[in-house]
Amino acid sequence: MRGYFLALLSMCVMLGASVAQAVEIGKVEKFEGIARILSGDKVTDIKAVGQPVLSGDKIQTEQGSVEIKLNDGAEIKVKPFSVVSTVEKQEKKGVFFKTTEDARRVTAHVGKAYFKSAGPSGTKKNYLQTPTAVCALRGSSADFGANNSQSFLHMYTGNSSTRGNFRSGNVPDSNSAIASVNAVFSAIDAAVRAASRGMLAAQRAAYAAQKAAAESLLGNPDGKAREMAKVEAALAVVQIAVTDMKIAVEAAQRAVAAAQAALAAAQQGGNAAAIAQAQAALNRATAALAAIQQTLAQMETILQQALQAAAADDVNGVVGAVEQLNNVLNNMNTQLNNTGANLVRDLPPPVVMEQIRPLPAIGYENQ
Repeated sequence: MRGYFLALLSMCVMLGASVAQAVEIGKVEKFEGIARILSGDKVTDIKAVGQPVLSGDKIQTEQGSVEIKLNDGAEIKVKPFSVVSTVEKQEKKGVFFKTTEDARRVTAHVGKAYFKSAGPSGTKKNYLQTPTAVCALRGSSADFGANNSQSFLHMYTGNSSTRGNFRSGNVPDSNSAIASVNAVFSAIDAAVRAASRGMLAAQRAAYAAQKAAAESLLGNPDGKAREMAKVEAALAVVQIAVTDMKIAVEAAQRAVAAAQAALAAAQQGGNAAAIAQAQAALNRATAALAAIQQTLAQMETILQQALQAAAADDVNGVVGAVEQLNNVLNNMNTQLNNTGANLVRDLPPPVVMEQIRPLPAIGYENQ
């Protein structure tokens, strides 16, 4: 496979933060209207009280709202036209002398939310975040949110320590105009629409939404929030690349089937030149399929390494996985060039072009 197809696929794994374990942290206590959860590689509608909420899940509301009761008694209320995520995990602090903190980070990527901590009995350090600000609190209740250009915080009880550009006072409600231009909200919407195009398309779109959510925090003033965002974004790049390779396998399988059909037609016609041409095309397509399947197996191994690194908050480990993917793709490129395979030519267009949509890379400069 030469040229454009490989270039597109390679762009998906160019260098683009800590990923929470998929543990249940609470349940939906109340909901109304249109609301959904982005969890891992799936987007599901909220349909019942008691529906589990996992660490790292993103709650999206349209003309609706969701109330969540967390396991320790803390509460989150997600207001209309919002995207709010919650991560609970042990965070490592310090440079020379490491300490561990039992932390909860509630992020309003866009829109408005209410948070009430578990009170004096709570043991977690609570952080309320937006893309541009962070508030540390304990034993407190507050409204907070963001409207794509500003962050807002209104404390009802307790004290807080803030970093970034929070505006104090009333937190304005969100609306469809604000939500529709937000990258995270739009990416979740795209994942909902992608479900009609099949499982792999839906998974890819869900990973793209996870990536957008992580990217939204790369400019947060809290160093730990940025570190977590970098890991999550890099992991999403790996997950997107593996999904794209699965799509490529399906495309290559169709190329083989098309070449087999062309060979059968040529054999039926009895034209020796046409038979030879069709056989050559089948050989190329078969070689391409074998190389792509081998590459997918290698990429899935790298994905497991990336998941382990992400669980350990190892930024370098996840970034290293992205670099390994580039090496694997370069090796595949060499194999395909040696066979002369070209799926763009051999596959009836525009099947490949419709399914391979690259994402832009993420920079990893210090912020």
